[in-house]
Amino acid sequence: MKKVIKPEILASFFVFLVLVAIVFATDTTGDSGDSIMHYLYSRYAFKYPAFFLNHWAKPVFVLFTAPFSQFGFKGIMVFNAICATITALYSFYTAKNLAIKNPWLVFIFIFFAPLYFKLIFSGLTEYMFGLFLIMGIYMVTKSNHISALIIISFLPLIRSEGLIVVVLFFLYYILRRKYKILSYIL
Repeated sequence: MKKVIKPEILASFFVFLVLVAIVFATDTTGDSGDSIMHYLYSRYAFKYPAFFLNHWAKPVFVLFTAPFSQFGFKGIMVFNAICATITALYSFYTAKNLAIKNPWLVFIFIFFAPLYFKLIFSGLTEYMFGLFLIMGIYMVTKSNHISALIIISFLPLIRSEGLIVVVLFFLYYILRRKYKILSYIL
């Protein structure tokens, strides 16, 4: 039996290839402040292991980006391209799970948002945050609540704003009367 690659996977792979081509065709840092600092924390985390625990550097972000950052700033740009591409794919699947008409539009909404597209080529933490957030939401739409809570629990270690999202998920599960699983958000 011949396996057929799903169209959304092909579309995501094509978008990723375009993003990587742009990474290697440009000399931007996307942002002149936080972008560079996050890159430097990631780049030197193996030399200074305390960076893996530094709250401002965002420990989960440093953990995932440190290997990519060893290839220079372009490495962290490729990491953000991976995050943006997988975020679009999870957004597509979430839209399908919610029976939203024309789920393909998520690719257009995501990659044609000017600031979102521009900052993919940076060292900012927003892309990993967005990926973890949509993965958590996707898990909720699949009724995989424990996985959703575990994924969401890492958000404050990617961006400080994650605390707000954690509280919102906590309240959501209280309203749904799913008290037994709330400990997973810790």
